Amino acid sequence: MIIKNAYVLNDEFHFVHADVYTDGRIITAIRMAGTAGAAEEPEQEIIDAYGSYLIPGLIDIHSHGAVGCDHLDGAIESTSAICQYMAAKGTTSILATIMTQSCEKMENACRNVAEYNGKLRDGAHVRGIYLEGPFFTEKYKGAQHPDYLMDANIDFFKKMYTLSGGLIKIISLSPERQGSEEFTKEVLSDKDFSPVRVFIGHTDSDFDTANSVIEAGASGLTHTFNGMRPLHHRNPGVLAACLNNSKVFCECICDGIHVHPAMIKFLYDHIGRDRFVIVSDSIQPAGLEDGKYTSGGQEVTVKNNIAYLGLPGDSIQNSTIAGSTACLYDSVMNLVRWDIATLEDSVYAASAMPAKAAGIYDRVGSISVGKAADLLIVSKNLELKHVIISK
Repeated sequence: MIIKNAYVLNDEFHFVHADVYTDGRIITAIRMAGTAGAAEEPEQEIIDAYGSYLIPGLIDIHSHGAVGCDHLDGAIESTSAICQYMAAKGTTSILATIMTQSCEKMENACRNVAEYNGKLRDGAHVRGIYLEGPFFTEKYKGAQHPDYLMDANIDFFKKMYTLSGGLIKIISLSPERQGSEEFTKEVLSDKDFSPVRVFIGHTDSDFDTANSVIEAGASGLTHTFNGMRPLHHRNPGVLAACLNNSKVFCECICDGIHVHPAMIKFLYDHIGRDRFVIVSDSIQPAGLEDGKYTSGGQEVTVKNNIAYLGLPGDSIQNSTIAGSTACLYDSVMNLVRWDIATLEDSVYAASAMPAKAAGIYDRVGSISVGKAADLLIVSKNLELKHVIISK
């Protein structure tokens, strides 16, 4: 395939007028538009993208489900439906995110994703698994099921990792849970688990405890501001520990509901483009109408596209918000619309940065020769026109 005459967001995340060549699997060449290239075979598909942007496919490293399905279902059909929906919305790679549930259900989910990846797939690629739990604190559990929370347990993790076929890329935990520091050190030092990343989330951790887990190697903060102790000037806690450490990536749900745009701007301006990671945290109702659903074994009510745990209170502030119904592409456009970041930097936050945070940037995350041919053609009005997914 050749995509000709596009304004290509290159691997330095600058737009250049170029043609991109692929063999359907990887990007094979990038040539400035109008220059001589390889001979075009008659049967080779050519897309003329004149006047349009070509950007890397988006990567959602924190996504539980969509269209009535959840990776916790432990069913090939569910994961397939989620991946097809994601692809239609411009997300070409995901980490299948598995939240806190019974050991049996989490085991089945890990086993299912491994089986799904071994079959002929359709839709977004599953590039790994994100275990969101179960090593969390109850105080800031959010939509995590309270019956199954536990202290950090390396044997539990080893079992999940084995059942996943080594697909686990990220596990999130609360630093204050017993054994979290030791768990982090063991996971990151054991070559059998390479390259698993440890993130911090759903936590009431104080500053020093959070710092101890960061020093042990934790490298990310799960959906920043959500599910954690708020920032306080005399008791800074986990947020200060993570935001002020240059080694920590910070996820952010940019739907304008989970975090106010002013706080998203605060976060982006404070940590900069090389630590800011857009995630959707999408759950089962994403892509569906308002109504009652389940997520992680608990009832969720969607009202005005906001997912509440149980029933909504009299205000968002007095309710527990579950995951989102947003898609990554809309979140990228939000950053542009809110004047938080340029188009180039907004795409960077949803492609290169999640790939780097998950340790998969060698394969995806930018338009580079040798990387997966996962590409989006976008109009100058920023409408998604065409999704190209590598074989």
